[in-house]
Amino acid sequence: MTQEQAWALSSVWRDEEVVLKLTNPAWPAEAAITSLLARLAPTHVPAVLAAGSHRGVPFLVQRRVVEPPDAFEAEPEVRLERSLGALEALADEAGRPQLIDWTDAALAWPGVDLFVLLPRRSAGDGRREALLSAYVEALGARHEAGVRLGTEVAPTYHALSYLRIGRFLPAELAGDFLGAVTKYVERQLEFSGLVAEA
Repeated sequence: MTQEQAWALSSVWRDEEVVLKLTNPAWPAEAAITSLLARLAPTHVPAVLAAGSHRGVPFLVQRRVVEPPDAFEAEPEVRLERSLGALEALADEAGRPQLIDWTDAALAWPGVDLFVLLPRRSAGDGRREALLSAYVEALGARHEAGVRLGTEVAPTYHALSYLRIGRFLPAELAGDFLGAVTKYVERQLEFSGLVAEA
């Protein structure tokens, strides 16, 4: 197996057939929920071959899916389009979309994750509104208010998420995440009009 990712939140290893993921203790139920999703939607969630916890570190082993061709090297508009396209970037051998690595998933209002793709308001080149409009169009017009509200309060959501993650990190690693909390609080103040954009 070769290690594909290593950071404070997870370590991912894979070979030609399987992927091993060790996750942050903040997500102890990821393996169990992924196993449930694989049983409920076996054509869209790769089979979980093993799952558990070792020394407090949750892990799961899943069948590997086809690699996305340059899926994450695209411009934000293309990444957004792909993410709205039912996970078309990852597919099984039959071409069926596959759900993987949903650790960050949460029940939230539409638009909360769109925030990270949006340019700042001060960019003034129309890209921000174009992305918002594309997201609304993909979800349906009835979700427009939720999308726009979601992008307005998303920095607070992300700041709270990073605070929670930081609780599980050793002190020498927590600094980067606490810096993200500060960044998101500053962005929320900017969005709220309480401070000028930097």
